[in-house]
Amino acid sequence: SVRHSSAAAADLGVAPGDGSDAGHGTGHEVALSLAPAPQDLGTEATLRLDLPVPGLAAGALAFTLLYRLRALLQTGEVPPPPPPPAARAAEH
Repeated sequence: SVRHSSAAAADLGVAPGDGSDAGHGTGHEVALSLAPAPQDLGTEATLRLDLPVPGLAAGALAFTLLYRLRALLQTGEVPPPPPPPAARAAEH
């Protein structure tokens, strides 16, 4: 089992203190467990979140973290986040 660390969070694009932090002393936790997959098919990753966010937001956060973790483990790089939408729609 791997506990949240600032260096790992930065690699995954999560800044400590943005709601995804382990919350030292607050009871909030992000825990990642890695185990061999059955039939030697790679590695299973289990992410457990105990955060003060609604269920759908926690699910989206878990998906993003696992997606970036997979990319980091497979390629050594984390894909950049999508560019922010334009402030104004293009005028035609």
